[in-house]
Amino acid sequence: MKATDRTLIQQDVPPVKATQNGNVQRSRWAYILIALGVFFLIEKIGFNTNGIWNAIGAWYPLVLIVLGTDFLTRSYPWGRPLTLALVVITALFMLIWSFNQSAIPQGFRQETVVEAITAARAEIQLTTTVGKLEISANTTGKLIDGKLELNGSDRLEREVSTRNGGQFVRLEAVMKGANIGLPNFLNNRNSSWVVGLAPNVPLVLRIKTGVGSSRLNLRGLRVTDFNLGSGVGQTVVTLPALGRVTARVESGVGETNIFIPRGMESRVRVSNGIGAVQISGDYQRVGDVHTSNGFETAGNRVELEIDGGIGRISVETER
Repeated sequence: MKATDRTLIQQDVPPVKATQNGNVQRSRWAYILIALGVFFLIEKIGFNTNGIWNAIGAWYPLVLIVLGTDFLTRSYPWGRPLTLALVVITALFMLIWSFNQSAIPQGFRQETVVEAITAARAEIQLTTTVGKLEISANTTGKLIDGKLELNGSDRLEREVSTRNGGQFVRLEAVMKGANIGLPNFLNNRNSSWVVGLAPNVPLVLRIKTGVGSSRLNLRGLRVTDFNLGSGVGQTVVTLPALGRVTARVESGVGETNIFIPRGMESRVRVSNGIGAVQISGDYQRVGDVHTSNGFETAGNRVELEIDGGIGRISVETER
């Protein structure tokens, strides 16, 4: 082989090392962009309610994810069509989101909910859509004393009646306005419910949440029957400290933390979903049932049933 031929062959060989380094560098940026996009998207749908990135528009996370996907797949023959499809989907999303923004009623309004005690026991049903829910014992002598800040897309339905000799109150937020297949939780106008309940009335409490955070402090309440259906977001529940309580928690998407007060014996039955369930405390386990040592003879005890969803559920007995 002539020297000129060897030179030509050497010149035709692509710079493999440089190309590999370029691909690695591009892949790193791709993963960073996708991770940032997913983080922002999680923030927008309510897993993290600190509001750090509330100034970011709802569609920016999708743009970051599209760019990251492009960097990651452009070297493949199907990479460009995939990126083009994602661009089209993002453009449609932005168009629908913009239309929703103009069609949904704007602004907040505040409502005060006060219900006097009219019976020896009560059943209370609370249903929220998007935003924050806080529940605790009040000191006003009312069955319910709450301040509700509703976003423009919520309509509050109230029902007050007598059922089986007890007082019944239902407060339910219902979405109104345009909702063209696009969740309204992508806007920043989230509701806020701060509700105080009577500590001296036996309560049946049924709560259903939508998207957002919930802090349910039942420690000082006489709740005998508690039912929670959580949606998307973080939920923190502190169960009552006294009495015999039946509780059921159906977890949705996100994180649910359940605290059992000190001195409250418990039996926890778990039905796992996709997520993980962690139970901390001194329990005897038989199958999916966890029972504390003094449960059978305790005057103060809770029988808790957990139906796991997607996400993490923890049950912790306070020390």
